[in-house]
Amino acid sequence: MKALWFVAISILFLSGCDDQQPQLYKWPTDFHNEFTGRDNYQFVMTNPPEGQRALITFLADYFQQHPLEPVEYGAIIYRESSDTPINGDVPKAGIWDQTMRGPSKATVDIDEYVIASLLRVKYEGKPEILRIFLEGEYRGVCKQSEFNIIDVIPGQPLPATCN
Repeated sequence: MKALWFVAISILFLSGCDDQQPQLYKWPTDFHNEFTGRDNYQFVMTNPPEGQRALITFLADYFQQHPLEPVEYGAIIYRESSDTPINGDVPKAGIWDQTMRGPSKATVDIDEYVIASLLRVKYEGKPEILRIFLEGEYRGVCKQSEFNIIDVIPGQPLPATCN
């Protein structure tokens, strides 16, 4: 009987120790932004952190340690799902994914999985800015983050967030 209790407690203890850190995986294909005429990077995040502050801290640290080219770029961050796998192989759209009018879709719609988009810009005479647009469950209106846009400037403290 003691052995059974030991096994049960061990399983409960070990199941709580599987907290994995968030990770970003870059898709091999880029998303063409028709507004800017540029290609944006696409990433999938596994184990997204909880709360705006944790997400912004993770993204700021990640893109500081893993700079992308060119100096100015855009990126879209998706939550991992069956429609947004790590390898970027988005499923093909089926007949039920098509609209009644307009052009046919090649892949399923993945907009619901966007958790953030970001833009790295450098204005003349000003420091480089990483502008993060919060989406999905990370959107939250409060006094500190009224428009869900956070500007991260290297070497300065992170701006206030809702949580």
